[in-house]
Amino acid sequence: MLIDFPTVNLVAVLMVILECGILGVLWAVHRDIRGIGHWAIGAVAISAGVIAIYLRGILPPALSVTAANIAIVTGYVLTWWGLELFFGRRPYYRSGLLLLSGAAAGLVYFSLVEPDTRSRLILLLSLLSLFAVLRAHSTLRRVLPETRFSQLFGGSVMSLQAAGNLLLLTAVIRTGTEPRPIDRMPIAGWIFLILTILSVALVFAAVLLVNQKLQARLRETAQRDQLTGALRRHVLEEAVEREIARSRRHRRPLALLLLDLDHFKAINDRYGHHAGDEALRRFAETAQAGLRREDLLGRTGGEEFCILLPDTDQEGAARLAERIRTAVENLSVDVDGQPLRLTVSIGAAALAGDDESWSGLTRAADVALYRAKKDGRNRIVVAGPPPAAESMAE
Repeated sequence: MLIDFPTVNLVAVLMVILECGILGVLWAVHRDIRGIGHWAIGAVAISAGVIAIYLRGILPPALSVTAANIAIVTGYVLTWWGLELFFGRRPYYRSGLLLLSGAAAGLVYFSLVEPDTRSRLILLLSLLSLFAVLRAHSTLRRVLPETRFSQLFGGSVMSLQAAGNLLLLTAVIRTGTEPRPIDRMPIAGWIFLILTILSVALVFAAVLLVNQKLQARLRETAQRDQLTGALRRHVLEEAVEREIARSRRHRRPLALLLLDLDHFKAINDRYGHHAGDEALRRFAETAQAGLRREDLLGRTGGEEFCILLPDTDQEGAARLAERIRTAVENLSVDVDGQPLRLTVSIGAAALAGDDESWSGLTRAADVALYRAKKDGRNRIVVAGPPPAAESMAE
């Protein structure tokens, strides 16, 4: 059964207009999310190309063929770049521009200089297949837990697009040198229709990606302190219970650091709360920079922080604490053009035995922190055997 090409083209026109509208609204609402703008502009470029092809016979060939094909390829490139931006990566601008320049030159040559419908279609379908594969690779390159479903769905749709374009490419190559071979292939209309449906599915994949990313942001906001990026206290305590259980089960060491910025109240009183906020941000960045991926930094109070160190014994915790102390001591925070120096006191403790709990571990580290502050600040104290009683850190 043959499908009428003008009908398929009309459906494609209606679909790309719908896609432009959806992606345009998505961009307008979520302008803070990188990549969506590239998707929306790419959809406009593809739409312009599809509409120009539909108007072939009304528009001159330079617009309905050459410009239309270049617009569609440009749309694919833009959406490829947008995917890289969306996932926090640097787009391949140079490679994309080189491919796009070569594509434009080839399409102009086979359309206007030496008209050859078959060669033009082979070039166009090869490019669309390539960019569909690149978009699928960008989407599936690193599947994140928070966007897993939408990435797998979108990557699958893009892979099917690549397969559809490759089928058309294979058919064009095998049909010989007829002037318009693609219009005479019984299967071509069905493939075009499927590709049109897949393009709509891609828009839904884009909406899902944005929705899941926003959900991840909300979870992150609930879990992390907005000023410093450190974990909130309740999130850290939940993680600690899991790590203590794992440590006991596998007989692995576990250590804890309690950190307190020295003379923080004096910083706020002398320089203002904006200086205090900047000091906290820079301190948290400095501490986080020295941690492993599995280490957890949390904020437990105004200027008080906590670092949980899985698979780390007391000696390892002391070495890390010294690195952090030195890095903070060498840190210079700019406050209204004036350098502000910071120091930190640190108490370190390690899990003593199977009977020790989170409260016991924090108590031991808290006692060590109190001693560090009492002995002059800007120093580290490692907890010994838990004492019967001790004053808590100030």
